[in-house]
Amino acid sequence: MSKILGIFRIRMKLGTDGKVTQTYCVLMENLLLGVDESVAIKYDLKGSERSRYVQIKSHKQVALDTNFLYDMKSRPIPLQF
Repeated sequence: MSKILGIFRIRMKLGTDGKVTQTYCVLMENLLLGVDESVAIKYDLKGSERSRYVQIKSHKQVALDTNFLYDMKSRPIPLQF
């Protein structure tokens, strides 16, 4: 788990009609800074299993929620506090 440093809403006016679009961003610390990328598996976890599986073709590709469930074989993850 990484620290959440900030949550931001970004609003932009597009074009001449003044239509406003917005998106939300979460800024989190980078836990992989200085880690050898060839041994790290990255997961983009959203808490959903719908359309959250990808075929991994390279070690630089980011895996998704269902990939994580298959890789962990539904075992709990021990955490140290």
